[in-house]
Amino acid sequence: MRMKKPSSAIKIALTVAVAALFAGPLLMLLMYSLLSPEGLREILDAGDFFGFLGRSWSLGQYYELLVENYPFMSHFWRSLLYAGVTTGITVVVTIPTAFLFAKVKWKGRDAVFFLYIVLMMLPYQVLMVPLYKQFSDVGLLNNPLAIILPAAFQPFWVFMLRQFAKSIPDSLLDAMKLETNSVFNYFRYLIIPLLGDCILALAVLAFADNWNLYEPALIMLESQELFPLPIILSRLLESDLGIAFSSSVIYILPAAVLFVGAKEKLAKGVEVMKW
Repeated sequence: MRMKKPSSAIKIALTVAVAALFAGPLLMLLMYSLLSPEGLREILDAGDFFGFLGRSWSLGQYYELLVENYPFMSHFWRSLLYAGVTTGITVVVTIPTAFLFAKVKWKGRDAVFFLYIVLMMLPYQVLMVPLYKQFSDVGLLNNPLAIILPAAFQPFWVFMLRQFAKSIPDSLLDAMKLETNSVFNYFRYLIIPLLGDCILALAVLAFADNWNLYEPALIMLESQELFPLPIILSRLLESDLGIAFSSSVIYILPAAVLFVGAKEKLAKGVEVMKW
């Protein structure tokens, strides 16, 4: 006996329920950020988490954060720089490496790729001590490179892009070899256009991952001036509830704008990279 497929109404209801589950906390975060510092403290002290419904809105939190709290924005731009540079290096390194594992036949390729998979499964806590020792030996502790380099060379991105590069027809690659002997032109006119959506999806996901760097920065950096925004935000949440919610809203803006602006390309890129 065949089971009946769910109706469209049930699918819509389930979609709305899941969307509300994720959007609810974000909506509450936005509402809390629009309360005055005094009203916010009253609500939190009373434990009335839905008390924002009956109160007037204010931009007091944002004024205190953006106008009076200058260090916050300096860490915001620094974090944006870290994430942007790391993502750029990731894209530049991942494209040829993924193609090398996918289409170039060489002795020991599968064994090396297996090591890549093993490294991908290792958590950062396992690599933390060796990385700290290496950066200490070369004098890169308390240097932005100590958090940029490990994040830029993560094996997962190579594995992710390789899955789609494997589907490129060999006949197309052979035809391109007849047109040019330049490796630069080979990648510029064939490989990169074919991997365009996947590269964009990789860049968006890598940026979101690099934007949330916390533990590596906490370990490798000593100077507070070099800290990325996640560390500063965690300290603000502990010390100053008056701007806690507005700072959280500003923190999620870059990744949210990037996801919304590239949602179609992101969905297409992830779809073709599925394995």
